[in-house]
Amino acid sequence: MNNPKLTLGTTYYVMLILTLLAALAGYKIMHSGFTMSPNTSFVVYNVMIWYVIITLPTSLTIFRHSVKSLRNIEDEERRTSIYTRYALIRMLVIGVGLLACVILFYLTNTSIVEGAKKNMSLFWLAGIEAIGLVFCKPTEKRISRDLGENDD
Repeated sequence: MNNPKLTLGTTYYVMLILTLLAALAGYKIMHSGFTMSPNTSFVVYNVMIWYVIITLPTSLTIFRHSVKSLRNIEDEERRTSIYTRYALIRMLVIGVGLLACVILFYLTNTSIVEGAKKNMSLFWLAGIEAIGLVFCKPTEKRISRDLGENDD
């Protein structure tokens, strides 16, 4: 794990590809006729709302505070390794929410009646998670700033 940008960049783009694949899979499953029951959809929808509300700001905040403590570690290899681990955890927590929202958008419905419409709220939750994932995109400048390597 010498290069955190490579490891994190690969994970970031894999998340984006998985999101596209999840959208395709959800679309195919939806057109195969499968959909969750309205009661299950309601529960899943509420769980996803709470997941996004709790994990997105929490993971971003915990990461920010954890990274500040890394600046005190003298061993650069150890500091980079810990940074990469924290960044991967943050990215995976947000990415899992994004993938779940995308898939569940296709599998849930909003009404108890037949011919129910898709739950657009899950679409917007997926958008919120995607925006959160943008804040995880690893760049040289961001990694250097986080690790305190360019104290300007």
